[in-house]
Amino acid sequence: KGMVPDKTIGRKALTRLHVYAGADYKQVAQKPEVYEF
Repeated sequence: KGMVPDKTIGRKALTRLHVYAGADYKQVAQKPEVYEF
């Protein structure tokens, strides 16, 4: 969130951002990448 712009475009980008805890997600057309921290 800290790297997203603070203005209107940043708020709109945050509403479109999806973060999932595991491999279960409802967007079947998307191919998300898994990041290990």
